Amino acid sequence: MTDYLVKAIRRDDSGKGANRQLRREGKIPAVLYGNEDAPEKLVIETRDFERLLKQGALGKLVNVEFKAGRSKKAVPALLKEVQTEPLNGKVMHVDFQAVDMKQEIGTIVAIHYTGEERRVNDGSVIQPLLREVNVTCLPDRIPSFFEVDISGLQAGESITVSTLKPEEGVTIQTPAEEVLVTAALVHQEAEAETAEGAEAGAEDAGAEAGGEAKEDAGK
Repeated sequence: MTDYLVKAIRRDDSGKGANRQLRREGKIPAVLYGNEDAPEKLVIETRDFERLLKQGALGKLVNVEFKAGRSKKAVPALLKEVQTEPLNGKVMHVDFQAVDMKQEIGTIVAIHYTGEERRVNDGSVIQPLLREVNVTCLPDRIPSFFEVDISGLQAGESITVSTLKPEEGVTIQTPAEEVLVTAALVHQEAEAETAEGAEAGAEDAGAEAGGEAKEDAGK
């Protein structure tokens, strides 16, 4: 059903102080919500979870396993959200959303761009504009990723979401006309930056002239 397993422990303590203590111990506070029971407050090991993230588990179906009384409980869930420290990227908190395997859910799927090494050097620069798209599907049909071949992309051309070919049962919700990636000419980028700089300079000059006029009027 899923290749991702998250081993967790139930926790009773909550609040900033308790969460800080968990992080000092190499653990991450987490919550599992969306099932029939009340939200489960959990603890997971930082090292194990970071390994899952590197495997691309964000937005994917995982099994959250923890003890419930004397028995183990395994809940299929979406790895919904990962909160990180802005400065160092350290994981601070994790949200899991329990799912019904018979009901469609919305999630994100990553875009993998391939073929840049085979492109003809035409003076353009590849600019990915989207790194992921939104989809709806059954939990066990979530694609690992969408692959986009950019080897034939020429200067001034772009590839849109409409070119993606999802498997049956997967619906892409991101608008079809949105651009995934484009091949921009370097001199066009420079001209755009120059034009923006000129506009900003003109605005500054106008503001300065207006200020001087007000000063003269007041003298």
